[in-house]
Amino acid sequence: MQSSQLAAVTLALLGATPAVSAQAPDTSSQRPTDVTLIMGSSRTYAGSYRASGMSRICGYGPLRDMAGFVDGFTLMFPDGEDLEIIDINFNADTLPVGRTTPSFYISISLKAKQGGTPAAYVVRANEPRFKETGTATLTAQGGTATLRVKGTNDMGETMDMTAVCQPQKK
Repeated sequence: MQSSQLAAVTLALLGATPAVSAQAPDTSSQRPTDVTLIMGSSRTYAGSYRASGMSRICGYGPLRDMAGFVDGFTLMFPDGEDLEIIDINFNADTLPVGRTTPSFYISISLKAKQGGTPAAYVVRANEPRFKETGTATLTAQGGTATLRVKGTNDMGETMDMTAVCQPQKK
């Protein structure tokens, strides 16, 4: 008996299974993503914004397994491109496909239409003490995920964002 066969038999007798293949590739990172964003009721952010680029994460991100957020969804966009939408960081602990949640966090950094790069716009709908509200809805079809987020921060400023994440390019 060869040593590799002996090792497999030993592992089987011990109740362990030998690693047969590598872990499946991460399909939530490096996805082509299109974002449309309408900011309202604000002197700082008001306007419509569009950006297309690569997302750092769009999907059931790294917290899914580490923190037990089985249906958690994360969007981190863009991945280093110089766009008018500088950064989006969205997270919902529970947001399965086809559902809507009122509990999420989003921060958005922009090159403002009024000029400059003001502090990030934030909605902490997952923390009731801030009295910031909104909804996040996730749909998916054929490998394309669409995230729609509407929110109002504690200053009454509004946002309406749609992010469409295409499957990874091979």
